[in-house]
Amino acid sequence: MDPDSPAAGSGLSRGCIITRIGGEKVRSSAEFASRSQGLAVGEMLSLDYSLEGKARSTQLRVAAIPPEKLDAFAWTAIGIAVADATAGRPVTVAKVRDGSPAARIGIAPGDSILAVGGREIGNHDEFRRRCATVRNKNSVLLTVGRGRRLYRITLPLNRGS
Repeated sequence: MDPDSPAAGSGLSRGCIITRIGGEKVRSSAEFASRSQGLAVGEMLSLDYSLEGKARSTQLRVAAIPPEKLDAFAWTAIGIAVADATAGRPVTVAKVRDGSPAARIGIAPGDSILAVGGREIGNHDEFRRRCATVRNKNSVLLTVGRGRRLYRITLPLNRGS
C-alpha cells in the first residue's frame, strides 16, 4: 500500500478485509474494484473492514492517482512507456520493456496506442486515465496502430516486477 494514499492515511493497512463500501456489502475483490471505480476525486467514502478479527470503520477522501504512478503501472504491468500525442498524431510507444507482455506480443517503439480498455485515447493524460481504470484487472485490451494496420490485442497484466 502506498504510504501517501488516502487508504493509508485513514488507518487501513495490508491485511485489512474490506466488508462494505458506502454501506453496501463487498463479497470479492472484483466487486470492490467495480464499486470503487466510479468514485469521483474529492468524494468522501465510508468503509467497513475487518482487521485481525475486529470490525472497524473509517472514512477517506478519494484522491487522484499521481501521473507518475500511472506511468510506472504502464511500464511494469503492460511494459510500455508512451510519448504524448502531437498535433494530429496519436500517442506513440517510446520504449518497450524487455520480457514484458507488450514485448512478448511484439509491440515496438513507434507503434501508436489508439485505445486502452476499449476506449479511444488522444493524449498522454487520457492514456493515464484509462490505465487507472484497468489497473485492478488481469488483462487489458489495447488497440495498436502500426502503419496502416490496426491490431486489437488483449495483454495479460504483469503483476510481478
